[in-house]
Amino acid sequence: TVENCVTKTFHKILQAQLDCIWHQLNSQTKLIVADLKILRSLMISTMYHDAVSAYAFMKRYRSTEYALSNSGWTLLDAAEQIFKLSRQRVFNGQQEFEPEPCPKWQTLTDLLTKEVPGDMRRSRRSEQQPKVLILCQDARTCHQLKQYLTQGGPRFLLQQALQHEVPVGKLSDNYAKESQTRVAPPKNVSSNKELRREEVSGSQPPSAGMDELAQLLSESETEGQHFEESYMLTMTQSVEVGPATIDIKPDPDVS
Repeated sequence: TVENCVTKTFHKILQAQLDCIWHQLNSQTKLIVADLKILRSLMISTMYHDAVSAYAFMKRYRSTEYALSNSGWTLLDAAEQIFKLSRQRVFNGQQEFEPEPCPKWQTLTDLLTKEVPGDMRRSRRSEQQPKVLILCQDARTCHQLKQYLTQGGPRFLLQQALQHEVPVGKLSDNYAKESQTRVAPPKNVSSNKELRREEVSGSQPPSAGMDELAQLLSESETEGQHFEESYMLTMTQSVEVGPATIDIKPDPDVS
């Protein structure tokens, strides 16, 4: 059933049931069994990965080499619809780079900027340094949330596109504005940040032909190093959640 496909042991269970007759199956049936594992991976990627990573993963199976070695599912109309929808999540109607943000990011943002500060004001425990601990399913989700909270969604998705060699082409106007928003680092690491900038400026000057994407990423890479080893952000740190940087801290003046 479709529900069984979501389980982690789906392919192992299927393989165990076919082991006794595996030698009797023809090559086409064996290819179908192998493709079931791939289709499950595509489904999991769509549910748990960001739009850019899922699209890059889909592109692997649209090559000519893979089309000649699978059971033929890539030639079906349903497969064409999958590839088309995955691309629409990354590029708009004018083929400009405008990836779809993860729906859970906005929910997390609302919790960090509204629910948690409200609880802090009601509890009136401003003498303690509050922290927010986010529990994730795996290391990939931890890394994804760390990048989102420290850089913001637009910059993180742009980095994912360059990392997975997704041809960006042109950024949409709205996306370019959001990507240019800078992240304010914690005050206790400002001296380290200035030292890094001095070291960079002391080296060879940047080339005049640096393109728009390199300029956007050069800022976020430097400032994102402060959180490289930590997945837990304190509530007194500035958190990039969209077009502006929001500083979350308790309000001692609330009566």
